[in-house]
Amino acid sequence: FARGFEAYLYEGKAPSVELASVFARFRAWMITIYKNIRNLDVSLTPEVRDFFDHLLATDEQISRVRNNPEYDQFFMSKEAAGMTEEEWREHQESRQKSKDKATQTLEEKVLKRLRRFYTKEWKEEEAKVKQESIDMLLETDLYRASAFIRGDLIIDGQKGQLNKAQVFDLLDLNADPVFADQVVPQVDSLLVAIARLGGLSRELAQREGVDPDNWRGRNSRTINQPVFGKPIFKIDGLDFDAMRERLYDEGYRYESASDLVDAVQLELSGTEVHSVFYDPDFERKKAKPLPRNLWGTTAKNGLDAEEVAARFGFASAYDMLNKIAKAPLLHQRATALAREHMVRKHGDILNDGTIELQAREAAKNEEHAKVLMTAIKALGKKTGTKVNIDRGYLKVQAAKTIGAMGIKEIKPAKFYRAGIRSAERAAVALNEGRDEEALHYKIQHLANHYLYKEAVEAKAAADKRWAFIKKAKKRKYDTKKVSPEYVTQIKGLVAAYEEADTDIDAARESFIKIATWIDKQWSDQAG
Repeated sequence: FARGFEAYLYEGKAPSVELASVFARFRAWMITIYKNIRNLDVSLTPEVRDFFDHLLATDEQISRVRNNPEYDQFFMSKEAAGMTEEEWREHQESRQKSKDKATQTLEEKVLKRLRRFYTKEWKEEEAKVKQESIDMLLETDLYRASAFIRGDLIIDGQKGQLNKAQVFDLLDLNADPVFADQVVPQVDSLLVAIARLGGLSRELAQREGVDPDNWRGRNSRTINQPVFGKPIFKIDGLDFDAMRERLYDEGYRYESASDLVDAVQLELSGTEVHSVFYDPDFERKKAKPLPRNLWGTTAKNGLDAEEVAARFGFASAYDMLNKIAKAPLLHQRATALAREHMVRKHGDILNDGTIELQAREAAKNEEHAKVLMTAIKALGKKTGTKVNIDRGYLKVQAAKTIGAMGIKEIKPAKFYRAGIRSAERAAVALNEGRDEEALHYKIQHLANHYLYKEAVEAKAAADKRWAFIKKAKKRKYDTKKVSPEYVTQIKGLVAAYEEADTDIDAARESFIKIATWIDKQWSDQAG
């Protein structure tokens, strides 16, 4: 069942028609549970959140697209449609299948894009971009100052922690805070910090040779004995690399996931591991909190905050502290910039503006066409009109119409809007008792359905050809591997496509010459 459900989500395939409906209901149940827990204090891995957020986005987009007259219930009852109980039940099932198919089609595309985020190639490229982003941010006064006062950047052999009393006076504070649901790097050991940050995956920890139930330290806990209500090892915990990322800005710094594994093993064996901000004299008092971004930036005999602010070009110490406190942490900002870069470069269906168009296309499926055809037949029966069309006929006519158009004339949105207008007019005519007009507009509705689909396919094919042409134009061919004659024809094809924008007659002549040359190649090969 699990393997079949995974294939259903990612590939749109189910072992049988019966299981497809079971999988659809199971999927809906899972999403309902996720909606109920996502706003609670439940720790989920980024991968799990991404997965369910993408499923939710799919549902929301399909609902938005179908919220127009084209997908409204046309007949309000079986009596109005002139259908038997069985015919009405089948009609309603077709409507639901149309929606399920749209969701399934869009979801397949969305999850296919999502999986890229977790491939080795994506992670390697994103890590490289993140490091470049860190380097770029450290060129700015804000992040250089932040790194300096946190001790991550040494200038002239000097670390930049600020005078604690001065900072607390500037910000009107009186003590450092301790909250049960926040990491306190001044006192928390590594395992306590891990628990506060969402915990490690129990299964992945065991794969690394870690025994979650063998903690000999003074704060010993197991999965059944959480730290401050938060378990260290849990079923849906993070992997070591993701936890390493979260720990970094708290001062628990490890070069690799394996280094973190070693540190966890060390504390489990009884030796506490602390952050670089560890302070055994830290006062556990609840008070007006020092902003989290300023933790670890002060010391009893630290530097004068005004002098440090002036060094980095800030108007005052307060200005510097306020801006650092409000800015995202270095690694958080670098991670966000890296993801933005990857999305711009490779695309992201949720954020690059394509999901709405993909949802439109997914909603225009054959199950929906079947629903429209059923309405047409019912209207024909009501009016005593013989309906001499079917879906196959309208599909062929749509292909002929679009095929006769120039590529610049093909505008899918035009047929999309026309479909909505036809649906609206058919509904108005039906409500006013003008059944023959309703039949006329419903046929138009179905015709526009196929015209839209053919237009989308034609545009996609043209875009694919044009992408090949642009690639061929830039490509350098090795005449030792590719015949010079073939290279000449390829370049001629590129030129013909470019001519089509300015001189259609010249372009047509070029295409004829290339087609003649291709025919000759086939003739020579056959001969």
